[in-house]
Amino acid sequence: MNEHKAECACGTVEDLASDRNSPIEHDKALNEYNLISGDGKVHYRMHFCFFCGGRLPESKRASLFTEPSAQEIKEAAELMSKAGSMQEVIQVLGKPDEIVKAPKGASGEDGGSEYKTQHRYLRRWKTLDLTIRERKDGSIDSAFTGKYKDDSQSAKKAQRLA
Repeated sequence: MNEHKAECACGTVEDLASDRNSPIEHDKALNEYNLISGDGKVHYRMHFCFFCGGRLPESKRASLFTEPSAQEIKEAAELMSKAGSMQEVIQVLGKPDEIVKAPKGASGEDGGSEYKTQHRYLRRWKTLDLTIRERKDGSIDSAFTGKYKDDSQSAKKAQRLA
């Protein structure tokens, strides 16, 4: 995103979001504008005003998650470097805290085979959550995110935001 671009000054997106018949909504909690699909199931986050090209307000989404510590990132990376399969991950990290089916049609970044499961380690670290994605061919990859800060909210909401 071009951070040097001027902020939207025309107010078109804001005006459209205030019209209940418009497909644009403003999520006040996150300070984000979204274009909603016709069936209401998909939200496309907007970063710029489509009319003047100005930058829309900064999202508050990042403030909902911890910043993973450098020490925990290093530890997770070192542990994952010892594992090339889910069986090896379990030998290194133990059983995951959560196993969920991968979203239908989810594929690897390289367009490779589809994922079958996601194994989440949620309790081991104080500042990060680790997700191991297992593909149908048995290969794996991993990703970490900062922990969701508000423990009173559901884990599903945190997953959706991550």
